[in-house]
Amino acid sequence: MVKAKANCIGTNANALKLVKAFDTDRVVFGSDKHLAEYIASRTGKRVIAVLPNGYCPVRMNFYPVVVQELLRIYRGAKLIAHPECSYKIRRLANFVGSTSQMMRYVTSSNCRIFLVGIVYRMFMGNTDKAFIPASTNAIYSDMKKINLEKILKSLRDRVYMVLVDNEITVRVRKAIENTFSLFGMEAPWRRYLLNVFSGL
Repeated sequence: MVKAKANCIGTNANALKLVKAFDTDRVVFGSDKHLAEYIASRTGKRVIAVLPNGYCPVRMNFYPVVVQELLRIYRGAKLIAHPECSYKIRRLANFVGSTSQMMRYVTSSNCRIFLVGIVYRMFMGNTDKAFIPASTNAIYSDMKKINLEKILKSLRDRVYMVLVDNEITVRVRKAIENTFSLFGMEAPWRRYLLNVFSGL
């Protein structure tokens, strides 16, 4: 429902670019307060979190004292962190960014050892480097509930369907189209529909 009230919709990979592109010094931002703080620190804009206490509980399992001890043990290691991590973790990090941005950073870095929250994604294309978990409790248990068997069942048997009111769908689609437009792009479904109707 929050997205239906938004002017634009983004991810942690493009939120900074999105807020920079806004022609305003004040942005109401949802829903992660740490991501809002990070964007405010990088843009100088007033970024107001929709949920003042909204945060990712998994990323709160990274503790500065533990990270500092790991950095002491693994001398020369670099800490990479998501912007949704707390300020105390971000200030210790050598790099802050989305998962895809962290992967590019790791690939281009000469460093061989990294402290990281999400280990498995980092190995992709970086099998010659070592990744040390910054926490043993960084597990997205709700995401683990989704598996290929359930996806197949959903597609085959048409179960687990989520029906969204048409008014909300229209408003969310408009917010997404605004985001593409702000980046000087056209929403992909618009190109698809143009191709479909031009062939009639």
